[in-house]
Amino acid sequence: MFISIPLSFLWDEKELERLIWLIAPLAIFLLAWWKIYQKAGYPGWLTFLWFIPGVNLIWFLIFAFSCWPIIKKIPIVAGLMASEWTAQAVNDWKQEHQKDLPPAVQ
Repeated sequence: MFISIPLSFLWDEKELERLIWLIAPLAIFLLAWWKIYQKAGYPGWLTFLWFIPGVNLIWFLIFAFSCWPIIKKIPIVAGLMASEWTAQAVNDWKQEHQKDLPPAVQ
């Protein structure tokens, strides 16, 4: 036998509605940052640092101004980062990898 317990003993309808309006945007925010961290090459659980006062600001600045791990995994960017960012370095890289480049880039 299933017993249905109404939530009114915990919250009234207005409070429940407010709770939903609070949790829904928070869940979207957390999911979005989880995906951003993963795409940048960091573990998604770093999203929860947003809940620690002070640490969230420090982590945000580190995230914004540091070199992301995913950059080091992209061959063309990693190759260019190892050398100077000059037109000569780009041209040298292109000459070495001429056969690997699509016609539009050559």
